[in-house]
Amino acid sequence: MHGTGLFNTFGTLLTAGEVVFPGGTRLEAARVWHAVERHRVTNLLIAGNAVARPAGG
Repeated sequence: MHGTGLFNTFGTLLTAGEVVFPGGTRLEAARVWHAVERHRVTNLLIAGNAVARPAGG
């Protein structure tokens, strides 16, 4: 999970891309989709069940 985020971030930056972090202390779908729309995100990476699994699941 940590390597996935690290290597994808570095790969994006090394090819002159932009990395967007939606902020917050937990995954909130509304915040993510707001960032996607605002920054016109073309690739979305969510790594690991600890991050992607819905709350209470």
